[in-house]
Amino acid sequence: RMSDMQVYLALLCSLFGICGFGMYPLGLELSVEATYPVDQSIGTALIFMSGQIQAGILIFASEMLEGDLEGEDLVKQVCYSESSATASLGSTTSNSSTLDSVGKDLTNFLRLISGYLFLLCLIFIIFFKTKFKRSLADQQPPSPLEMNNMAYE
Repeated sequence: RMSDMQVYLALLCSLFGICGFGMYPLGLELSVEATYPVDQSIGTALIFMSGQIQAGILIFASEMLEGDLEGEDLVKQVCYSESSATASLGSTTSNSSTLDSVGKDLTNFLRLISGYLFLLCLIFIIFFKTKFKRSLADQQPPSPLEMNNMAYE
């Protein structure tokens, strides 16, 4: 709705990318700690599978919640120009991709995804209480059998 925010948007996306880039390995490490006796590739695969399922659901929801732009928003949008529509309608080979590229109002979807992410964070903060099983296993002294195996290495 505010069309002159390109610099702020680029800064915010950069900040999000920098912070998200650092959070990814921490999340994978936490999954390894929480599922310690299980191989770490299983936890990572489940995280990826969960992300793919959630992405599919959210893409479907975005299509259901999008609306047409109206009024001043329709004038400001840049996905579709009146001159390109007139030119493609007047020619014998109309470009249907030009006509299909109309900006959409995604306000409802952005509200949904903001609430969804807030709920996920809240559930994680309140209910995710785990012992760091791998760290605890590393702190315990080795058994006599493990000491014997280390002597042969």
